[in-house]
Amino acid sequence: MTTHRIETLRWDLRHRNALSATGAQDLHQRLMLFLRRQGLAGIETCFDRACPPDQVWILPTLTLDLGTIDRHQSERQWEERLTTALRAALAQAAAGADVQPPLPMRRSGEGPHEVAQFLHYLRHGHLPWGRDFNGRQALSTWLTRLARQHGAGLWRALLHDPARDRLLVRLSLISPHDGLQALIAQRDPDLATTLRQMDDEALLPLQGSGRLSAYQRGQLQQALRVAALRQLWGRRGGRLSAHGRRDLLTAWRRLLAEALGTGWRALMAASTASARTEARARRPDGDLLHELLAADDRDDALRPVDARADVDGPGRTWEHALLQLQTLLRQRRPAQGERLRRLLTSLAAAQPALLRQRLQGWASQRRERRTWSLALEPASMSLLLAAMSPRPLPGLSAAAAPHWAESLRQTALRLQREAPAGQRPGLGRLRALLMQASLRQVLEGRRLPDQHQGWQALWRQAWQDWQGRGDDGVEAPRPRASPATKSDAEGADDDMDARDASATPPPRRRRGDTAKAADATDRALLHLERECRDGRWSWPQRLRLARLLETPDGCDRWLRLFSENRRWRMLQAQFGAMAEPLRQRAGRLGRWLQGLVREPVAALAEHWRRLCRHLFIQGLSPDAASLRRNYQDEALPASPPASMATGPAAATRRDAVAIAVSNRDPIWVDDAGQVLLAAYAERLFKHLNLLRDGRFIDAEAQSTAVQCLQTLCHGPGPADESCTVLSRLLCGAPPDEVLPPVPPCDAERLALLEQLLAAVVAHWKAVGNTTVAGLRESFLQRQGRLQEDKPRAGEPPRWRLRVQPRGFDVLLDRLPWSFHTIRLPWMPGVLHVEWR
Repeated sequence: MTTHRIETLRWDLRHRNALSATGAQDLHQRLMLFLRRQGLAGIETCFDRACPPDQVWILPTLTLDLGTIDRHQSERQWEERLTTALRAALAQAAAGADVQPPLPMRRSGEGPHEVAQFLHYLRHGHLPWGRDFNGRQALSTWLTRLARQHGAGLWRALLHDPARDRLLVRLSLISPHDGLQALIAQRDPDLATTLRQMDDEALLPLQGSGRLSAYQRGQLQQALRVAALRQLWGRRGGRLSAHGRRDLLTAWRRLLAEALGTGWRALMAASTASARTEARARRPDGDLLHELLAADDRDDALRPVDARADVDGPGRTWEHALLQLQTLLRQRRPAQGERLRRLLTSLAAAQPALLRQRLQGWASQRRERRTWSLALEPASMSLLLAAMSPRPLPGLSAAAAPHWAESLRQTALRLQREAPAGQRPGLGRLRALLMQASLRQVLEGRRLPDQHQGWQALWRQAWQDWQGRGDDGVEAPRPRASPATKSDAEGADDDMDARDASATPPPRRRRGDTAKAADATDRALLHLERECRDGRWSWPQRLRLARLLETPDGCDRWLRLFSENRRWRMLQAQFGAMAEPLRQRAGRLGRWLQGLVREPVAALAEHWRRLCRHLFIQGLSPDAASLRRNYQDEALPASPPASMATGPAAATRRDAVAIAVSNRDPIWVDDAGQVLLAAYAERLFKHLNLLRDGRFIDAEAQSTAVQCLQTLCHGPGPADESCTVLSRLLCGAPPDEVLPPVPPCDAERLALLEQLLAAVVAHWKAVGNTTVAGLRESFLQRQGRLQEDKPRAGEPPRWRLRVQPRGFDVLLDRLPWSFHTIRLPWMPGVLHVEWR
């Protein structure tokens, strides 16, 4: 079995003159046969001898000059010439890797390289091109082997990765559960033993008795391990703490109640009675399974949410209750405060950690926090803050909520009286600003005050920031108006015309309300820039700019309208004394990003996108720790340079991710032929009620669409996420996006998909009486090379797919529809197909 990978092998053959080119076709065919047989075997032998078995070499390119080829020589003589040149080139590359500057070759140990490849999958959702799998459940096997061989290093790499939250989500989707079981065993062996005992002594007997199907048992096993992994995630120590055990038991009880009903405890106790008697007598207090089955005084809080009066209708699940909570937080209706209080109390009693995680996820966007602050009364806001805080706060309890609300009102009145007469905000507006500051405090992980004086200091500082005053209360200098010179009149130091590399021309005008709103946004931003240039900048302008830039579209328009110098001038006015330290931090982070994104223009555009996301879309503080953490949270798969990451954690990150993989490296797919079905995609998804106004209804609908494309290509059966890159791209999802899992296709949907393939065969007359299985094998299940084209500033991503050719591709000339350029309504960019 080959242990080496060659991404592209190309043979360039030149002829001296027309006479020497006589009979070139026969020579070319002979050379191709040689490369596929003796040539590749010789290359494999050279690689085996040059590279030690415990190392991995990566050569981006290797060129061999074989000199003049004599057509009269035998294949053995060609092989000797090829291997001699290859051995010399490999020896030179190996020697050059130890000198400065090194030749383009990277070396790593086998273990760190494999861990780096696994992290590449977790970050991007697809396997690096040098690794492939036989079978669609091999990810779990791979994780099992990595956990057993490199357990400690794998855990360090996972927890120190900048995108660890995304890694956790993708890890949770790896099934069957054996991989997660092995990963948990490396961190907490006792917890892994408990999970295994629960499988053998409870779930398996329940399946045997008919209470659980095989599918339900597998889903429950996966969910129990995901809950355990979430509790271990981010903990410095190996084992669970007492608080972690309580949270895990709460999550497990919830999962078992949803799967088995309210009588789950009796069912599991009966199944485990004979097997657990000896173990309970030997270790009754330290047995996690015994604690799970023991009666608990908090059982009332663990009942399903649908049993509570504030959740409408029977059969409502936890997710439905959260959806109702989100609606209550956004809408201001009379007498909704009591209903919100009951729902918050109910959810917090059932799943406090999960509720806190979901609330913080919603509040990560400034626009959502502003909506809550305008919709909620102060008493309701205090309860929301208490639910989002990781520690109990007596000052935010239901009993203390009226006192907190009154304190907020009195502070707002005092600040309103202290403001200049011509710049006093309304009381409701000022109160909403102070509640936004409270939400940002808990979102950034900062400690909420315990006393009234602490809240007053927090609110006063927040108002001073909006007024442009420093910690000492002294107003920061406003931007000074430039003298009316010729350059100012023509465009402020020529910034309007001589834009930097990341700026792009203003977008074209569109028809309808969208175009009117976009033009209004442009006019508002240009007006604010003039006020900034003229030195008229106070809290109304700061609020207006923050409001305009709290969406990605608003930030995109701001970046397109103004050059880099003009952006920094507005940021100087927006953040006052914090702007200069912000610019220095941003410069260091930008240089770090340039080490990951090779094209300077793309790196600069990505740099500003991340700054806008942190400062305006998320609305977080520009301090060093917060900016660095959120800026690098979307990091590409490469560790920061030594100047940006210091300490033990950074050293671990550099060791674990020894080989960085470019974000635009090619992606190999084994179902490239599905582009032939793109013409049917919109009608299919409309028939399945997955679309609304040309867009997918939600993430579940998008995931269902991906599943349908995979079923069309490979037939019924589970599709591993690593094999769905092209399907996700055709459904408008970036390759690295994590889509939620969906249940398997039912019989009705499978029949519909088979009928669609039969219709494709019927309309494509050239394929004759080809069966659906023949269509899949001949055209749909075709290897392809997918790669993102070099982006242009401000343009959506563009992809290019090159499909592996075969002899019967001549039938594509008689295909009744086109597939070379694909841009479905929900796709952000275009896909160019090179086939035939």
